[in-house]
Formats: sequence, C-alpha cells, structure tokens
Amino acid sequence: MNKISIVIAVILLFATGAMFAQDEAEETWTTMMAGQRMHHGMMGRGMMGYGMMHGMHGTAMMGMGDHLIMQLCHFGCPGFILEMSDELNLTDDQISDLKSMMNEYQKYATKKMADIRVAKIELSEMLDMSKPDFDNVKEKVDEIAVIEKEMRVNFLDNIEKSRNLLTAEQLK
Repeated sequence: MNKISIVIAVILLFATGAMFAQDEAEETWTTMMAGQRMHHGMMGRGMMGYGMMHGMHGTAMMGMGDHLIMQLCHFGCPGFILEMSDELNLTDDQISDLKSMMNEYQKYATKKMADIRVAKIELSEMLDMSKPDFDNVKEKVDEIAVIEKEMRVNFLDNIEKSRNLLTAEQLK
C-alpha cells in the first residue's frame, strides 16, 4: 500500500471511530428532538423540561449547527410547549396533539438512528477491507448525511406544526 492510501485509511478510520463515539450524543440529540421529558436542570423548569436533554454535557458533542436546533426547541418544540402548558393555558386538545407529535417523532427518530448505526457499521466494514473502495465509502458517508438532514428537516416541520397549534396570544 502506498503512503497516500495509508494516510487516507488512517484518516477515515479515525473519522469512523469519532462517529461511533458520537452514538451517545446522537441518542441525546434524538431524545431532545423528540421532546421526551428530561431532567430539570440549572436553567429551571421552563428551560430544561420536555424539550431539552439529559443535562448539558451532550451539547458540545452534537456537532456544528445543533446549537441552532437547541435554540429552535425554545421556539416551538412540542416538548418545550408542553412544559409551558400552565403558562400558555393550553387546551386539552392542544396537549393531546402535542403529545401525539412527540410520540410520532420519537418513533421516527428511533428508526432513523438505527439506520444511521447500521450505515456506520457498514462503513466500518468497508474501511476494514485490505483495499477499500473509496467511492463506496464516500457514498456511505453521503447516505449517513442524508439521513441526518432528513431528521433535522422533520424536526423543523414538527416545530412549525407545534406553533400552528397555538393561538396568537399563546405565541407571544
């Protein structure tokens, strides 16, 4: 194997290892997106309720752009809205619809995260070959990126739907 192939293989192996190390962070991200009830944290009930994650430790590992996703949770994530149900005077129908949205996203995100894990295992297998086909490796990396983008877009759609459930007064 020539030096360039060795360097590329080492870089890709390092990148794959980093992806596997992020599995816990991705689970945290998925949980946050789904708006599952979390621990109350240092920011109090309104900031760390349904829509946030298990503590703040996972935020640094979520990757570039996910800080924006966290901010969007406060903008209209179903879990965050539910956490504020008393302050917003949500109706029973609104609460029911928001809980349903949370559960649907949780199921969706769980399936997508499983797809990502499988794709990462396949990527690792490709890189373990004595002569990896780097075109296939790049395709697998693209496949993972597409799934992650789909999840983010779906999350944004959920925020839009959540906000559409609220009255003008509740949105203030």
